[in-house]
Amino acid sequence: TKIVGFVDSINSVLDYIKEMTAYDKTGEGEENGPMIGNYAFQVAKQRINDILASTVPGMTDGVDAFTHLTQIGISTDPALNGKWIIDTAILEEALGNDLEGVGNLFIRNETTGVDGIAELVREETDKLSEAYSAANPGIVSVLINRYEEVVDNIDNKIEREERRLTLVENRLNTKFTNLEVLL
Repeated sequence: TKIVGFVDSINSVLDYIKEMTAYDKTGEGEENGPMIGNYAFQVAKQRINDILASTVPGMTDGVDAFTHLTQIGISTDPALNGKWIIDTAILEEALGNDLEGVGNLFIRNETTGVDGIAELVREETDKLSEAYSAANPGIVSVLINRYEEVVDNIDNKIEREERRLTLVENRLNTKFTNLEVLL
């Protein structure tokens, strides 16, 4: 149940990224996602997929029962736009043959100190979403800072235009008043 929940959560994130970065192929732009072209979403998607598709660092074929998700029936399906799917027969067999090995694939093995896939995904999402060091801020933090700068720049332009419009209004009022006095 927890493995199914994990895979469903990953697919939810991938669906969200797809929705936010959608491209309207009709060219009208009405169906474009609000974050179309945003690199942070693509980086997050790629990093998560890389973790899920790779051998767990620190695990060794032949030594550890399982070293990557495909061995327990979890893989991507190109027909479903790269969503992660579970072959329940393979997963049930893996769980029946080596429950601890499947567990080690997902969680931290305190004996060996090797982080499983769930822990690796959590660590990566933390890195992406937080400023985990001043020298290497998370991509989401960088993105938020950039958007805040854009908003600040727009606010400054609005203030300048409002001042300019006030000056134009005053100048036109003065001209109108002078014209009325003249008439």
